[in-house]
Amino acid sequence: MNCREALEHFGQCVDGELTSLERWRLRLHLWICGHCRKYLRSYRTTVEAERAAFKADDGASAEVPDALVKRILSAADLSPPSSEGNPRPPAK
Repeated sequence: MNCREALEHFGQCVDGELTSLERWRLRLHLWICGHCRKYLRSYRTTVEAERAAFKADDGASAEVPDALVKRILSAADLSPPSSEGNPRPPAK
């Protein structure tokens, strides 16, 4: 297995979806290749952070308060979309 093939298997590796042969080949490559070991550690950290950020049971609301939207748009010099759904063009 080369580095490109290893990279293609990282997602399955993190999800535990590799066959025993694929897992063995990837482990052998990782034993040899320090760059891929380092990249896989980074990949796992990213996946764990993403999963933690999007946990469904955290009680957070997906809705953004209107006041926050208005402040963001005001800071960007935009106004909220009109009832027709057409935002005002940015000031020049």
